[in-house]
Amino acid sequence: CCAMQPTAAALDLPALTALWLAFTETRALPADMDPLVVNSWRRCGPLLNPHAEPHLARLNEEGLRRLLINQFDLLAIARPVMEDIYQAVEGSSSLMVLLDNTGCVLLTLGDANMEQEAARIGLTPGAYWDEGRVGTSAFALALAERMPAQVVGAEHFLACYHHLVDAAAPIFHPSGRMIGVLGIVCLTNLH
Repeated sequence: CCAMQPTAAALDLPALTALWLAFTETRALPADMDPLVVNSWRRCGPLLNPHAEPHLARLNEEGLRRLLINQFDLLAIARPVMEDIYQAVEGSSSLMVLLDNTGCVLLTLGDANMEQEAARIGLTPGAYWDEGRVGTSAFALALAERMPAQVVGAEHFLACYHHLVDAAAPIFHPSGRMIGVLGIVCLTNLH
């Protein structure tokens, strides 16, 4: 089917921005971009203003507490994996993120500066990061497409996320049911 953008390719951030501007102004779909991103832009175009801030839905404290209790098994399995991955990339100003199968952020783990940036943009436990709310992101694509995704700079549908690079993959239960998404995010000037 579709393959995500190869990570070994040199990225031209200004060219990505030009493709994003062309799409947001004329709805011209680029042919030479990751097809997952193009399909996401197609879905986001009629629903979201690419220049607006997202309207994030967020659980209240009690709702988040209940969700974390309900997701205990996922958290118990994912947290050590997140810690191992973060240990391998420590010092890279990145943040590990775990979401449930509805796009609700369950846990973040990483660099203190990136934690602050994540809080500023609403990437915090209890916030929903599905495509309908945040547009194109690796987290939203992994949820929607049920496959690994990478989103760089202006590949994000919302301009407020153009400073980010993220990669994510779905997590499946042995029965085949998707139970969550695990990903990593950093700033474009650091990748």
